Amino acid sequence: KFRILDNSSDQPVGLAIAPFVWFPTGDENHFIGNGGFAGGARAVLDYRYEEMAEVSLNFSYLARSSFVFPGTTIGLVLGLERDDQYLIGLGGRMTPVEWLDLVGEVNSSLLVKAPLDRESETPIEFLIGGRARIPQAEGLAFNLGGGTGITSGYGSPSLRVLAGVSYTYGYEKKAPPPPVLIPEEPVVPPPPPPVEIKRKIHFEKGKTTLRPVSMQILDD
Repeated sequence: KFRILDNSSDQPVGLAIAPFVWFPTGDENHFIGNGGFAGGARAVLDYRYEEMAEVSLNFSYLARSSFVFPGTTIGLVLGLERDDQYLIGLGGRMTPVEWLDLVGEVNSSLLVKAPLDRESETPIEFLIGGRARIPQAEGLAFNLGGGTGITSGYGSPSLRVLAGVSYTYGYEKKAPPPPVLIPEEPVVPPPPPPVEIKRKIHFEKGKTTLRPVSMQILDD
C-alpha cells in the first residue's frame, strides 16, 4: 500500500493506492476461482471522526482475460461474460463503546466495456457485522457478520456468514487523555489596616527631613 494521506494522526482524511494480484486457486466453473492470473490497483479514500466512526470508499480496476462461462450461451446470444472490471466498495465503522465496533459495507463490480448492461454481470452485495475486543485479553478480538446479494449477478450470494478470531501482537491500549487542570487563582492577602497618627510630625525647617523626635513617634 502506498499511503498518500495519513489519517492515523490528527489528519481526518486518508488516501492510499494499493496494487493487488489474484492467483487461480479455485474452480472457475463454480464461481469460486478466476481461471487465471489477474491484477489491478485500488484507490482507497476514508474519513475518520476521532475514534467514534469512519467511512471508507474504494475504487479498483481489475484487469483479466475475457471469458464466457460454459452453458450460458443460448444460440447467438452471448452468455455470462467475465472481463476487465471496475470494483467498487463503500463501508463504515461505528464504535459505540470502547470494546465494540459495528461495521457495514456494500460491494459491487461492473464490466468495463458494458457497465450496468446486464444484472447478471453486475453483482451487488451488502454485509453487516461486529468486532468485539476482549478487555481481559488485550489484542484478542472476535468477528461475526453476514449479508446477502442485492442483485442476482454472478458471485452474489443468497447468504454469506463471516466469523473469525484475530489477535494483534504488541497491542497497546490507548492511554486516556490527561485531565484538564484548571489553574488556581493566587490568594491575595488583604491590605494591612490603615495607620492613624494622632500626634504631630515635625520636619526640619524648609526641608523634608524628619526631626529626631518625630522619628521616635513613627517607630512607635
